[in-house]
Amino acid sequence: MICTKCGKENQEGTNFCRYCGNPMQKDMYALIERAKKNDQSAISEIYWCSSTELYRVVKVLVRDDDTVNDILQDTYIKAFARLDQLQDPERLIPWLKVIANNTAKDWLKKKKPVLKHYATSLLDNKYLTGRFCYLILWKGRKENEMF
Repeated sequence: MICTKCGKENQEGTNFCRYCGNPMQKDMYALIERAKKNDQSAISEIYWCSSTELYRVVKVLVRDDDTVNDILQDTYIKAFARLDQLQDPERLIPWLKVIANNTAKDWLKKKKPVLKHYATSLLDNKYLTGRFCYLILWKGRKENEMF
């Protein structure tokens, strides 16, 4: 394997260049072809090279760790089921990031808003000032909703 940064030859299977420390690129085309044939080692290698990046993509949108892991699981299920739709094997990680981002956004759309329920229960509290309740309701309102 030749390092893309320094151009020096390295042994096959190394993860980092022993001369400059640059991460070595895997042969994604062969890896994806093996994954299409349900090779579990190829699937797990794709998972291990991309899971930390996908975790960060989803964590930005969803704060709960358990939910992030559920979304990641759904992402990988969708991606491996549609692996034949990937056009450029070198763009695997960005493709997975798009799937993860869309899956997280779909989850956020389905999630029930808690703020409005919380605001209406606050209105029942007679000790709260009207301005505070108005601000909570204003943030939790729908766009065409009137008071």
